[in-house]
Amino acid sequence: MDKPYNYIDTIAIDFHSCRAQSLYIILLIFLISSCTGLGKLSDGQKIVTKNTIRIEDKENLGNHRKVINELKNELTPKPNGKFLWMRPRLVIYNSFNKLQKEKGFKRWLKFKLGQSPALYNEEVCPKLKLAFENRLYHQGSFNAHTYCTIQEKKKTVQIEYIVKSNVSYKIDTIIFPEPIDQITTAIHQSQSKSLITKGSSYNLEALKEERKRIDVALENQGFYYFDPDYLLFKADSSQGGNRVKLKLVLKKDNPRESAEIYTLNNISIAEDFRLKNYHPDTSSYGNYTILSAKNYMKTRMMLNAVFLQKDSIYSKKDHSNTLKQLMGTGAYRYVNVKYTESPDKKKHLGCTADAHPKSKNVRKL
Repeated sequence: MDKPYNYIDTIAIDFHSCRAQSLYIILLIFLISSCTGLGKLSDGQKIVTKNTIRIEDKENLGNHRKVINELKNELTPKPNGKFLWMRPRLVIYNSFNKLQKEKGFKRWLKFKLGQSPALYNEEVCPKLKLAFENRLYHQGSFNAHTYCTIQEKKKTVQIEYIVKSNVSYKIDTIIFPEPIDQITTAIHQSQSKSLITKGSSYNLEALKEERKRIDVALENQGFYYFDPDYLLFKADSSQGGNRVKLKLVLKKDNPRESAEIYTLNNISIAEDFRLKNYHPDTSSYGNYTILSAKNYMKTRMMLNAVFLQKDSIYSKKDHSNTLKQLMGTGAYRYVNVKYTESPDKKKHLGCTADAHPKSKNVRKL
């Protein structure tokens, strides 16, 4: 006969468990109110109580608030939170030694409510100085300089980084590649829509955005294999006057196919594609090959949403519009369009669009 369940013992256990947790909390409150959190530091260990940054000549920076926020994000370690003389989260963390269990109330207190000590490491300052100067260099402050002041006490350290950005360099000249072939011609023709303007401050992020813009323009003109990383801006500041000359070039080790224009060849569309047990019938509709198992959607309606055309040059815009319009019909969970090089035609791409229907019970739309 099974032993009867003892509800009284269960209630007693729960009571003692709750009482133990309450005692932990009361003890922690007492410790927090009477402790600065420094007692558990080993010999030689110090915590960072202040870690700030100051730019002396912020007027030289175009958007100094944004720059300061970016530099603040680099600061490490983050000082432990303090309330009056107390560091509550540090005290909670120090109240528990190595915990054997991977879960439990004590672990939750230590790692969720608690905070590990922001220990001082003398190697951090030189690294952050270089990081600050490097970030400012990429924003046009080629001669930026950083130094730090350190105030040490017995168990605490206060650090302040002082940054002098000096004069920011401005863009004086922008040179695009000479139009000697189809890809340099396309790049040269895109210059009228450049994001980089004469007189603006040198900024690495702006140059990256310009490379992306050119990449989009090229991919809409058939350069299927092109990539923004195939472009390089060379900066020359030797002319003086805090001015910089930019020259845009194609990298020498770019793959040959990145400079080729590709044309679409055969286009196949699986209008009710499924990953398993998909056995479609194949039919032709104009220049398209239609794969369909149960005639999920009317072919004409579906093709109204397709911008990809046989014998047209590859266009990223047509690709994106096709995905957008097919998904806009509301009939599909997602659509995947793939391209492969045609084995029988050079510089031609075969295209396959797999449209995954929403409805499990496929019906004619």
